[in-house]
Amino acid sequence: MKLVILTNNNSNYGKQTISHFHKAGISIEAIVAIKQPLSYKVKLFNFIKRRVGFLQAIIFSIKEILSKDPLEIKDFNYNLYTKSVVFTNGTNTKETENALKKLQPDIIFLAQTGIVRKNILSIPKIGVLNSHPGILPEYRGIDCYKWAILNNEYDKIGNTLHWVDTKVDTGNIIAKERLDIQQQETLSNIGASLSLLGIDLATKKLIEFANDKIDSGTNQLKEEGKQYYKMSLQDEKKIEQLFQSIRK
Repeated sequence: MKLVILTNNNSNYGKQTISHFHKAGISIEAIVAIKQPLSYKVKLFNFIKRRVGFLQAIIFSIKEILSKDPLEIKDFNYNLYTKSVVFTNGTNTKETENALKKLQPDIIFLAQTGIVRKNILSIPKIGVLNSHPGILPEYRGIDCYKWAILNNEYDKIGNTLHWVDTKVDTGNIIAKERLDIQQQETLSNIGASLSLLGIDLATKKLIEFANDKIDSGTNQLKEEGKQYYKMSLQDEKKIEQLFQSIRK
């Protein structure tokens, strides 16, 4: 099975994914590391701005710059994990598309890339895999664990491994695993724990896939669930209080 990791260059989630797969003995055919242009960051900012307003978008941007991942991996060398490392510019560009076509992957695993379009999705022989930090189909989109806390649906906090299709988080579901947030020390730890949970889930399944046990997954009913977007600062304050109350 030819597995290609598609990740944003220097993404810590990408580094964690590659490291875990390697330790588990999963063979990585190639790593395609995407150098995102300024337009990518501008697009993300505008996306958040449309949901929470200009001022909050600025605050979120500053928080993102100043934030530190508790599981940050430094001095990471992609070449230690595969025989082929390719750097491209932009997720859905012709450059990335051509690089992936040349590699002829069976499976592409997404390790933080942004939305992947049809020109990339059509390349692998088997499909594109993603580990989503939310329970599908109920929680699609972003900030899923935060919205689940706000909605008092703690059983819907977890990770879902799924095949990727042309829409957002609607592809066939392969596996799900719930996260017990009462075991988390802080609210910010939940995001890091969900990342590791998703990587572990993907690791188990990829080992099965390598033994010719490909799982096509279970079809999602598109009318089920909801698409969630960036949470406002006001709602984030509410979930901080809710989180503290359930840990007492």
